[in-house]
Amino acid sequence: MYDSNKQKQYIGSSLNLFERLSDHVNGRDSNSRLQRSILKYGIDKFVFVIYYWHEDSAVILTDIETEVIKSFPFEDLYNYKKEAKSLLGYKHTLEAINKMKLRFKDKLNILCMVKLMMILLNIRSVNQVS
Repeated sequence: MYDSNKQKQYIGSSLNLFERLSDHVNGRDSNSRLQRSILKYGIDKFVFVIYYWHEDSAVILTDIETEVIKSFPFEDLYNYKKEAKSLLGYKHTLEAINKMKLRFKDKLNILCMVKLMMILLNIRSVNQVS
């Protein structure tokens, strides 16, 4: 997701783009830097960019994600790590789960499906982003 206001972006990968985009827009399982920027500047300042598309299940998405991350100056990214690692199958401790629940307990979900649709209507290929 490219933040046109700060000229920063978040590089990620997913087997289900709609679900992952929805997670970002609704603040579920998402990058907190990206979330703060979405809340501060509004979802309309973001563009959803697809740098690589592949339907072969044998392709390891995190390897491709790492290569895309490396192709940009790290200070221009919302990403926390220079190397992508999947958390698929990772189990949080009960203590960590409780801390996460407390952190998000009082926050309102102000981004709704209408905002998600606005993003989806603005999807652009890499060739269209300058």
